[in-house]
Amino acid sequence: MKADVSQSRLTEEQKALFQQELDRFRSMFVVSSKKQGRTDLLEFEIDTGSNVSIKQQPYRVSIEEGDVMEADIQQYLELGLIRPSTSPWASPVLVIRKPDGGIRFCIDYRKWNTVTVKYCYLMPLIDDTLDVLSGARLFSTIDIASGYWNVPMHDNSVSKTAFTCKYGLYKWMVMPLGLCNAVPAFERGWKLSLST
Repeated sequence: MKADVSQSRLTEEQKALFQQELDRFRSMFVVSSKKQGRTDLLEFEIDTGSNVSIKQQPYRVSIEEGDVMEADIQQYLELGLIRPSTSPWASPVLVIRKPDGGIRFCIDYRKWNTVTVKYCYLMPLIDDTLDVLSGARLFSTIDIASGYWNVPMHDNSVSKTAFTCKYGLYKWMVMPLGLCNAVPAFERGWKLSLST
């Protein structure tokens, strides 16, 4: 993996060290969406207490939306992100139009979220984060490719992620978007990964 640092202010020695570190941690970078990793630091577990399962009917979609949905489902199956399901849970797929006219595949977990026990995990305050960064001279950003999909589902929670559409019922093997505890779980995983 070769990084383009030609526009940076790094010295030649710093550029070489940077490239050396990239090479050393090559396995941590995604070069293809078909080769995503999974963390072993946590599994996403869902606590719905004693609530009974929620089963909803699929929403109607246009032919165009159905074509996108079918393609997305096929891709998710090929990537091992989802599997066919017989779960008593079923949340409908919600198709959203993006500003560019494209179609986004989402799951409507709103009813499901009402019966989920919410995590008590406090997100860091932005002011505290800025205090830590004050005086720093070097900043970097990181983009975690399909970040939520790097978090595997706990076995006892997989069936609760089931979603329904005109093509069937499927369950997530990784943490999907839209679940009320996904953000704090991801933040906790991120914190764990930085502390190891």
